[in-house]
Amino acid sequence: MIIRFFKQNYISQYLLFTILAIVLWIPSFTEPPYIAAQDASGPLYNLLIGFTTHKLIWIIFAFACLYIQSFLLNGILIYHEIIPKTSFLGGFLFFILSSSLIEFQYFHPALIGQFFIIISIHNLNKMYGKDYFMPDTFKTGFLIGLASLFYFPFIIYLLLIWASLLLFRVSRIRPWIVPVFSFATPYLFLFTYYFWFDKLYIFEGYVKQLQLNFQNIWLLKSELSIYQSLAYVFLFLISYLFLFGKISENSIIVRKKIYMISNMFLISILGFFFFNESLNEFIGFIIPFSAIIAIYFNSLKKLFWINLFFSLLLLCTYFNAYNHAFHWI
Repeated sequence: MIIRFFKQNYISQYLLFTILAIVLWIPSFTEPPYIAAQDASGPLYNLLIGFTTHKLIWIIFAFACLYIQSFLLNGILIYHEIIPKTSFLGGFLFFILSSSLIEFQYFHPALIGQFFIIISIHNLNKMYGKDYFMPDTFKTGFLIGLASLFYFPFIIYLLLIWASLLLFRVSRIRPWIVPVFSFATPYLFLFTYYFWFDKLYIFEGYVKQLQLNFQNIWLLKSELSIYQSLAYVFLFLISYLFLFGKISENSIIVRKKIYMISNMFLISILGFFFFNESLNEFIGFIIPFSAIIAIYFNSLKKLFWINLFFSLLLLCTYFNAYNHAFHWI
C-alpha cells in the first residue's frame, strides 16, 4: 500500500520516491521543452536562463529543484509537528502534484521562487509563541521579495504574512509594516540598477501583470488531464473537510499552524487571477494542497479505500504523462 509505505521511516521509501520521481519525468527528459522569458518571469529568472540554451540541462535542473524542495517541505512539516517524524507523505505528494501535469514539467519561473516561499512557511510557523516578531517578519518579507524577482505573482504571499499576524493575534503595528519594507529591499537594488542603466520602463511590465484575468483558467487541453485534476481536487476536498472536522483533537500550536497552511491555500487561489497568460506556472497552491492531503493521510487508520483511490489516481497520472508525450490514445 503506497500510503502506508510512505508513512514509515525506512530508507527504502526514499529509494522508491527517487525511482517514481525519475519515471514520472522520463517523457520530459526525452523531449525537453524550450525555455524562454515569459510575461510573468522576473529579472532573475531571465538572467538565469541566459546562461545556456541547452534544453536538457534546464529539465534536469528543474527536476533537481523539485526533488530538493520535496525534502525541504517535508522536513519543515515534520519540524513543526504537522506530520509525524516517520512520514514522507508531504514531500511525496508535493512532488507528484507538482509533476502531475506535463505542463508543469519544465524549468518555469515559479520553480526557483518556491524555495523562498517554502522557507517563508518555516519562518511564519516559528513566530507562534514569540514576543518579538520583527526578525521573522523582516526575513519573510525579504524572501517573498526575492521569490517575486523570479516570478512576480508571488507578491500575493505578502498577504500570508498579515494573515499569520492576524492568526497569531499580533496587535503591535510595527510587525505589520516591516514586511513591506523588507519586501521592497531587493527591489530597491533592482531599481538602482535599472535607473543607472536607463531601463526603468521595465517596471511598467511588472505593473501590467497585476490585473484580474479569468480567460486562462481552463488551461487543461485534454479530457484526461481535466478528469485527473478533478480527482485530485476531490481528494483535497475530502482531506480539507476531514482535517477541520478533527482539528480540535490537535494542540493549540498545531491548530494555528494548520490554519496558517489553510490561509496559504486560500491566498494561492486568489493568486490564480493575477495573471496575463501564464496561469499554468502558478503552482504555489500545491504547497498547502499537498500538506493538507498529507495530514489527512497520516491521520487515517483504515487506509484500504483511500489507498485504492489514490493508487488508481497515481497510475492515471503516470499514464497521462506518457500519453501526452507519446500519443498513445
